[in-house]
Amino acid sequence: MLNGITSWAFPDEGSGSAEKNGDGKKALLGESESPKSMQMDGASPSSGSILANARTRAHRSSFLNMYRAALGTGKLQKDKGSPQQQQQEQEQEQQQEQQQTERQKELQQQRRQLLKKWRHLQSSGQTLAQAFAKRRERCQRLALRGIPCELRWEVWQAALDPWKYAQSGLYESLLQQETTWIKLIEADAPRTFPGNAVFEEFYLEKMKRVLSAYSAHDPEVGYCQGLNFVVGLLLITANGAEEDVFWVFVALMHGCSLRHFYKDGFPLLQQYSGAFSALLKVAIPELAEHFDEEGLDVSIFLQPWYLTLFATNLPLPVVCFLWDGIFTNGLPFLLNIGVTMLGNLRNALLEMRFEDMMAFFRTLNQGLDSEDGRRLLQKSIAVEIPKEIRKSLEVVI
Repeated sequence: MLNGITSWAFPDEGSGSAEKNGDGKKALLGESESPKSMQMDGASPSSGSILANARTRAHRSSFLNMYRAALGTGKLQKDKGSPQQQQQEQEQEQQQEQQQTERQKELQQQRRQLLKKWRHLQSSGQTLAQAFAKRRERCQRLALRGIPCELRWEVWQAALDPWKYAQSGLYESLLQQETTWIKLIEADAPRTFPGNAVFEEFYLEKMKRVLSAYSAHDPEVGYCQGLNFVVGLLLITANGAEEDVFWVFVALMHGCSLRHFYKDGFPLLQQYSGAFSALLKVAIPELAEHFDEEGLDVSIFLQPWYLTLFATNLPLPVVCFLWDGIFTNGLPFLLNIGVTMLGNLRNALLEMRFEDMMAFFRTLNQGLDSEDGRRLLQKSIAVEIPKEIRKSLEVVI
């Protein structure tokens, strides 16, 4: 346990290691034509949860069907039936594959159009940082359609504006400072995207240096479990640009107030958990009531979601799309994402008891890909947060 964070929230072993290819970024983020996500298993449940695990495995196929149907992707998992049913399903799968091919062509066209719009913002020698400064609302709207992967790091930088924090020579100076957090950083490092050879070879040491430097830069926060996943994914997206990642991380922690999630007592995490509970009662009241009946406090699943910004709970291609929304529109967008996810899972969750739900939340990182991430981001936009709930997040801590 670190700073009161329960150990089950973060995985310490995983599967689905990506193959090495050049800088390793595409293998990790699934940027090939047929996206492959890096999957991670959650910590093993206690022996008392064996029955819950069995029921969860039985629910998993129906969960993925329901989730993708809610997202509108049309990619379903099917149970085996009679030979005649299998033949019918095979024909349906062929139709779906054809539809999928057409859908991929459509997505590629949309992607090219979106890339063209971002490039247009850079016309007349204007940088994306200048575009955000002059036309931020337009840039935010574009980002909520999903940022093209080749521009993602540049857009994240432009949105977070790390240059106002950067000081020449400071990063190297911070690396020379002794920090009491180094042992914890070293202990957590192997648990970051575990079993993935690409991450271990290209990014692990850089991640440890960035975290060490930040712990010296912000001694009030130092280091907290969960930050390793945030820095790890920033490094993957930045193609290993270590010092750039450090300053973007500083901008995220200070400019977006993310650091308050990790301070003693977790003040912002408590604040967001309260706001999320209030929003859930408005948006999905029957699910909020079901949680209350089962004694499930939303902070139990919000803790790993928010302390890693979903990096341990969803495939990384999906997480990148969610970060597009968070980094360009601010931390309150976390509420939009969380409510959208629960809305998609509503019917499945209403049928589950406490242990089933606890085990079920550990399976969310399986089976989804980047298209699902785009859909989840776009559905999250439609969530309306009442003024009083949004105002409760404006309290200065």
